[in-house]
Amino acid sequence: MSSFLKSVTAHFRKTVDLVAVDLRNLNKDQVNEVMNYIKKNHAKDMSRLITIGGNKYMATSFIDFNGKGFWIRDNILTLTLCFLHTKMSERDLPLWAVEFRSLIKENAIGNFYGFVDLELNKCLINVEQRNWFMEVLDETKVTLQKSTGDPDFIKFYNGTIKSFEIADVNLDISRIIKVLEYLKKLVNNELTTIESDPIDYSF
Repeated sequence: MSSFLKSVTAHFRKTVDLVAVDLRNLNKDQVNEVMNYIKKNHAKDMSRLITIGGNKYMATSFIDFNGKGFWIRDNILTLTLCFLHTKMSERDLPLWAVEFRSLIKENAIGNFYGFVDLELNKCLINVEQRNWFMEVLDETKVTLQKSTGDPDFIKFYNGTIKSFEIADVNLDISRIIKVLEYLKKLVNNELTTIESDPIDYSF
């Protein structure tokens, strides 16, 4: 594995646009090791990375706004976006938010594993738009925090599961709520982490 990781670094140092890393013959622990190595040593070049093979549930993306952000596994992020899209669909959207909701859906259905981009800098260009989005995040969180027997929760939860054809397993709602909280902190300019910082948080 040591020689494999050295070859990864060698390729990142080359003056090429993209770096392809073949994960097809690696087990889950080895994939984890390689991805953690790349994040630690080549975080600023993650946009150049293409992974071949590997489990899509190991894919991660850096969600950013105004140069700050956080790394997150795409499986929990896309699940969060499914619920967020449902809540957005309950509202009468301002014209600018219609395209934003479509972008949320495109990412929610898993079309962009490994390079999810919510385009927050493009979509939230003023205080009014940022406040609107934070309200939606809060409303989504409040609904998910309700009792599982609450009619509002049942309608919201089941509607999202059906709409996005999500496997109805025991979803950890607390993880989804944490992602919503991080997204709000991000848009509210409360986060200070950048792409190359050590990852001392988890979802």
